Amino acid sequence: MNTVVLKGNLTADPEARTLQNTKNGDVMVCNFQIAVNEKYRSKGSTNTVETTTFIPCEAWGNSARFISEYVRRGDPVLLSGSLKLDTWETSDGSKRSRLKVKVYRIEKLNRRQSQPNNPSADSPPQTDNVDTNTVEPEFDPVDNEVPF
Repeated sequence: MNTVVLKGNLTADPEARTLQNTKNGDVMVCNFQIAVNEKYRSKGSTNTVETTTFIPCEAWGNSARFISEYVRRGDPVLLSGSLKLDTWETSDGSKRSRLKVKVYRIEKLNRRQSQPNNPSADSPPQTDNVDTNTVEPEFDPVDNEVPF
């Protein structure tokens, strides 16, 4: 099983582009990064330690469209997806790789405000439920056997 659920804030405005001439026509892809904070108490101490992990993410289709239209730097989000390993070779011949999250579902969370929350009539939708027909997962757990 390859499932990731994260809650964090966008570190910058998302970068969206449309890919032309794919097998399903034009498709949008959106890349962004979230910062996930974790608080814990160090062993043998009462001090609280806070760490931040920066996680690159990629969304396709309807999720990409939602993110590019409604989500901006600093916005808190809750997302689910799967880990994807990107590998490439640099111009000097060295091999590189990095993990990122391929987003299947994202929800824009409300920011904490000191004022009462008064949603206006023109406020954007808060969630994006991706139609599974628009995003093709790389692994189908029904068709593939689990190796253990």
